[in-house]
Amino acid sequence: MIRSPFDRRMDRTLTRNAWARERDETTPGDRVPAIRYVQEMIANRERGNMITARTLTDAPVTGHDRMIQVEPPDTAEADTTRPRNERVDFRNYQFGEAVVRDTTITLRDDPRKFEPDDNLTEDGYYQPKRYRLQFSPDFSYAAGQLSTYYGTSAFAFVSLTDLFGDHEISFGSNLVFDLRNSDYTFQYGYLRNRTNFFASFFHQSQNFQTFFGELLRFRTYGMSIDFQYPLNRYQRFDYGVSGIGIARDFSSVRGVGNQQLSNERSYFLYPQVTFTGDYTIPGFITPRGGSRYSVRLSGSPPLGSQTPQFATLLGDYRQYFDLGSGYSFALRGSAAASVGRDSQTFFMGGMLGWINQRWSDAEIPFERLTDTFFTQPATPLRGHEFNSLFGDKFTLLNAEFRFPLFAAILPGPVPILPLYNITATAFVDAGTAWGFDIPYSRFTDQNNNPIVYFENPSRFEGRLADKREEFLNPNTGLLREGTPQDGDVPVTFVDGDILVGAGFGLRTILLGLPFRYDIGWPYQRSGFGSRPIHYFSIGIDF
Repeated sequence: MIRSPFDRRMDRTLTRNAWARERDETTPGDRVPAIRYVQEMIANRERGNMITARTLTDAPVTGHDRMIQVEPPDTAEADTTRPRNERVDFRNYQFGEAVVRDTTITLRDDPRKFEPDDNLTEDGYYQPKRYRLQFSPDFSYAAGQLSTYYGTSAFAFVSLTDLFGDHEISFGSNLVFDLRNSDYTFQYGYLRNRTNFFASFFHQSQNFQTFFGELLRFRTYGMSIDFQYPLNRYQRFDYGVSGIGIARDFSSVRGVGNQQLSNERSYFLYPQVTFTGDYTIPGFITPRGGSRYSVRLSGSPPLGSQTPQFATLLGDYRQYFDLGSGYSFALRGSAAASVGRDSQTFFMGGMLGWINQRWSDAEIPFERLTDTFFTQPATPLRGHEFNSLFGDKFTLLNAEFRFPLFAAILPGPVPILPLYNITATAFVDAGTAWGFDIPYSRFTDQNNNPIVYFENPSRFEGRLADKREEFLNPNTGLLREGTPQDGDVPVTFVDGDILVGAGFGLRTILLGLPFRYDIGWPYQRSGFGSRPIHYFSIGIDF
């Protein structure tokens, strides 16, 4: 057995060994000459904290000249009467030839050239100079494309900042045809003070063609002024106001189908204020711990009878649980309510950045021109198509278990497929939207009014949604009763107002972009559906 070291405790004082006696008898400068040299240099400096470059003018040019024999140390007391401007000589070192060849520096220029006149104050400090504003690019991006519709086009975006980051300028455009058909934006940010200030101008243009042949062009343009005020490191207020104009133009009108079409324009103000708190711990792509929340109030004040009038309150809360080793669990809850004569529309289903997107047979209401701007998605809700439900109120819950699948898979012989750190997720999404009647129609009557074959009411009923597949009688435009017949039109519609979906997904960085693949099954009254929906998308999860 090993005896306890406390049994060998000695009561008498130990005799100091040679190393301890030497430490008591010598100073740090005696043990390390460089410390003594630095102390003398600081004591003998001429002015302030400045060490002039002229001390290098008398130094040898080559390293061979520095190979001076070490002189015996002077044991006499230091001479305190020597002039304070005497230069400290670091040349009495002897180095090996390999060190000399590796560290030799040849001075090609006179160091006095780097000492401009009036560069020091009377106290020997550097003379302060006024800051000169100079911009340099932080981010630049450009791309070109060739399409059968637009022909050749290009997009460019540039972001500039000054040296201190006080000013930020960003601008970009795609320059299609002319200015009316192009997208372009310009933003200036002033970030010097605690409150950040941004001023922006933007213009967006999109072209569509209707079933009857009309060529439509929707343009959104305006200016905005925004501010950011941080309360602390984790919380901040964002507030501002935008002046927005929306225009709908027709390039050609054939007058087919009794379409009553005309050019329209609408102008309005859009103020908003947002409070954000972020206490998250960053992960590979998404946060791995902490919480994040935001509350936003926005609206359009009634400045005239033709301007939209509404107010919207939107809330979002996210909680992340770090399980260690790359495993985490994420919860998210979001909800919104819009009130007023022209309340906002939120459509539910699918996910943002969906490349192979699919839309349901329900038609989003676009009776008002401003619907093209204010209609917003409520996502993600996987297992369902875009616009499966919509309304001016919604609630959405998301739960994800995130875990690593493969780590650090190098590109290998095919560099165009770099897969670094493939992660996976298992998810459950549930949400509901209400406030608008959701009609389903495929045909119109003699007066060009839609024939509605099914309608989800605007009130919240709390029924689990069931996706039904039926057939329409082409003679009446209504659902066929009994056995379908030849010539009947197949249709699908959602019966209920609560959507639920679940599935799995993969996450990685593909060609520098966050790439996602998800497969989701809808959960209905009879259980999970047999037809999943595949989602290929680009973006970052909540």
